[in-house]
Amino acid sequence: MRAFALTRRGLRRAGREWRLALLLWLTHFVVALVALAPVAAALVAALGESPEGDLLLESPSLALVVDLLRQAPEFGARLGPALVAALAVAWAGGALLAGGVLEVLVTDDHRPLLHRFGRGAGKFAGRFLRLGLVATLAALLAAALLAGPLFALRGSLETTGPEGLRLALGPAGLLVALAAMTAVQLALDLARARIARDDRRDTMRALLGGAATLLRHPLRVFGVWGWNALARAAALLLVTLAAGALGGGSALALAALLLVQQAGLLLRAGLRVALWGSEVGLVEMLDRGIARPRP
Repeated sequence: MRAFALTRRGLRRAGREWRLALLLWLTHFVVALVALAPVAAALVAALGESPEGDLLLESPSLALVVDLLRQAPEFGARLGPALVAALAVAWAGGALLAGGVLEVLVTDDHRPLLHRFGRGAGKFAGRFLRLGLVATLAALLAAALLAGPLFALRGSLETTGPEGLRLALGPAGLLVALAAMTAVQLALDLARARIARDDRRDTMRALLGGAATLLRHPLRVFGVWGWNALARAAALLLVTLAAGALGGGSALALAALLLVQQAGLLLRAGLRVALWGSEVGLVEMLDRGIARPRP
């Protein structure tokens, strides 16, 4: 129940900081535009040279993308660097956003929201970028070490093993890999919360401390994440149902669909703020030895 209480505290904090959720959504929107610009440029350049372009615009599908790569090899040559640039922008933007949001959540001054957000984004940029790089490598390594044996076993049973076991090992390996990567992300979140709260500069020690907290209190940490994930799943289901009800075929329906999608992204931004707020409360509770979180 402590995880649920922390989740409620995070949701209340996100409600009070609704402007922060709006700012996070808007910043995500801008970062996404910047990140996807080189990919879009490569796609537009290839569409003008390939008959697959009209079909891809009318009915996007992975098969048409594959055909486009075959028909226009230059698209593949442009796509690789564009994707690398997009990932770099998204990765750096994530670190800046985390710094800005956490600065607002852990401080209590009367300066304008944009001032506090920008102050945190700038102050923690270098530290959070280093943490993000190490955490990304750690997540990939953890996923490979934990899920690799399951995939290797599945490969060894390809011709001789029971079909049911072979089919089950694939999803099981994927779930283990996702769980390992989620655990590293949670350790990263706890480290960021402590760095933002205490202005720590020992980033690697903070990351190890986040991992230690996760190992000592896995139910609380995963519980906070799980309640928030449940809320995000409910929001996704709600947006999906609303989008399905709108249908398509007209400019008005398309505009309504875009509004619903952006409303869903705004809701997800609010839930992300709530998760950070819950994690800040969890770190405070564990570091101070508080039996129950403050309301």
